[in-house]
Amino acid sequence: MLLQITIHNFILIEKVSLDFCSNLNIVTGETGAGKSIFLAALGATFGERISSDQILSGRETLKVSTTFSIQNHLEVKTALDEIGVDYEDDLLTLRREISRDGKSRCYVNGMVCRVAHLKQLAGLLIDVHGQHQNQYLFNAHHHGRIYDHFSENEDILESYREIYGDWAEKKRKFDEIIQKEKQLTKEQDFLTYTVEEIEKGIIEEEEYHRLKASLNTLEHSEKLSTTLNQLDSLLFSTLIPEIEKGVIGLDGLGDLQEQIKPIKDSFLEAKRALEEAKYFISPYLDKIENPSPRQIDEINEKLARIERLKKKYQKTIDELINLLEESKKKLNFLENVDYERTELEKELNGKQQQILNAAGRLHQTRVAKRELFIKAIHEELSYLGMEESKVNVSIVPRESEDGVFFVDRKVSLNEEGMDKIEFLYAPTLNSEYKKLKDIASGGEISRFMLSLKSILSNRVAQQAMVFDEIDVGIGGHTAVNVGQKIKSLSTSRQLIVITHLPQIAKHSDRHFRVEKVSEQGDVTTVIKELSKSEKIEEISRMISGENTKPESLEFAEKFIEG
Repeated sequence: MLLQITIHNFILIEKVSLDFCSNLNIVTGETGAGKSIFLAALGATFGERISSDQILSGRETLKVSTTFSIQNHLEVKTALDEIGVDYEDDLLTLRREISRDGKSRCYVNGMVCRVAHLKQLAGLLIDVHGQHQNQYLFNAHHHGRIYDHFSENEDILESYREIYGDWAEKKRKFDEIIQKEKQLTKEQDFLTYTVEEIEKGIIEEEEYHRLKASLNTLEHSEKLSTTLNQLDSLLFSTLIPEIEKGVIGLDGLGDLQEQIKPIKDSFLEAKRALEEAKYFISPYLDKIENPSPRQIDEINEKLARIERLKKKYQKTIDELINLLEESKKKLNFLENVDYERTELEKELNGKQQQILNAAGRLHQTRVAKRELFIKAIHEELSYLGMEESKVNVSIVPRESEDGVFFVDRKVSLNEEGMDKIEFLYAPTLNSEYKKLKDIASGGEISRFMLSLKSILSNRVAQQAMVFDEIDVGIGGHTAVNVGQKIKSLSTSRQLIVITHLPQIAKHSDRHFRVEKVSEQGDVTTVIKELSKSEKIEEISRMISGENTKPESLEFAEKFIEG
């Protein structure tokens, strides 16, 4: 239930806070007073589009919030748990803010959220019907959902959907394997060639670098051997012996030993370093091979093959290895696809019979409830002044060349079954049935929607309902009946109705008036809750245009009581 809406700096509304009752809340006002602003503000907290252009002139930020009681609303609480929002005292607040710089923020119980979260929660909390929702009813895609609510098919539909989910997944896999087989069959020759070519030339990354290093060593081995031999000879025959002689000479200088100690130590350190170098040279010389031209050619050939592969496929060695493995997997798939396809087809055929049986049961329950639906909706329409109109429900399997066989035809299956459900309408008893969007006027479609909501009121979640311009194109006795129907509907759920008809407004449990106020050239919209006497004045204005004459007020009071 919607408890409160608070609006700050939204279009022409500076500040307003309204508290709603659990039954019938009526919003009235003269044409152009700003009733649509109230509805737009409400929609802002439900995730509908707002912009910085809607900020009241001279203000920097607009804020709109709605507070709901969710005491007995398990679906909403489940959704909040999924989003990760805490709720206390069974209250839920949705808030929307936007600043002049265009920055928009959404909050659920004070936690920053996405617009999608507001829309998700709003869909569970409130049902808004305005002129735009005529388009909803004009779209036959929604008729099946409405009809199933009336027919109370939820359990059968849920059972069908469980089977459908399993069948659809197996069909997806089967279609996928067929498509993959077709594609890979076209590529088979190329895949075979790719595997053969890469296998002939591929080497591991580590082996590649080892071969590069080995080739470099072999190509320079002769020069390296000569150079190292020269250094070894120089160290052995000249440098080390000469340093030794010099150190011995320094030892014979007697009293100068202390002064020349740093020099002597430096030479001794140099001698040790040269001896260490000689220690490394000798073993290395033993390892140097005398390569044959054939050995070098073999390494060059291996490296050339891998370089050609890298250039041809524009891939690194690791990527070539991955390509090789993927190509082998694809060829292996083709080798085993017959068995996999056959097994999957067996499973699919088994599930297909189950899903067709389930779809058939769902179809039968829908057909069985058709006359009951037609009778219920016709009674409602007759009460609302459309007794000459006719309603029918078309329930036919969706035929498709790509579908599955059901009895004597191919049908298309989806999560809603195999049926195409559409409401048909005729404005007179002698006229032909046509689609709603092709024949119904604004007033007719509004009453059609009210009739639907009336017969569904005990079959759908206890959302609050908002009606905007439900009274388009009606008056007189029909307006009286619409008012009584709305009042009756409000006994089981919360309604917020924006109307210009006194026959509807008279039934309010709480009445709000929207009006424009001008002060020093500035125009703002004000919404206030009316007292009993103010309600009489407003009803008087709606009836006769007068709200001050005693006779008009007296008539209005009797009109409300009557």
